[in-house]
Amino acid sequence: FAGFCRVLETVPPQFVEGPAQKLRNTLLEILNRLPNNENLRPHAGQTLQLCMALLDKDNEENAVLCLRIIFDLHKNFRPSLEKEVQPFLDFVQQVYATLPATVKR
Repeated sequence: FAGFCRVLETVPPQFVEGPAQKLRNTLLEILNRLPNNENLRPHAGQTLQLCMALLDKDNEENAVLCLRIIFDLHKNFRPSLEKEVQPFLDFVQQVYATLPATVKR
């Protein structure tokens, strides 16, 4: 797990297709497909923080995977991730606030 995090934190986000984008996308796909059971619980907080950080800076395809991971983590580990709900809601509010400007472009 630490290797996944290290790669996603150090390999810069890519906005064109290439090996680095494929690597980042594949790692996020693997994280998304992990079973949400007790084996993932110790890593849930770190995974959530990683995905929240990637939401702001990664491309759309990877951001959608991050959203799926975030939703699954909140759904399955709600009590232990309760304090992480507000930052996610703040992000959603920010997205909706900037939506009119984005649509005009």
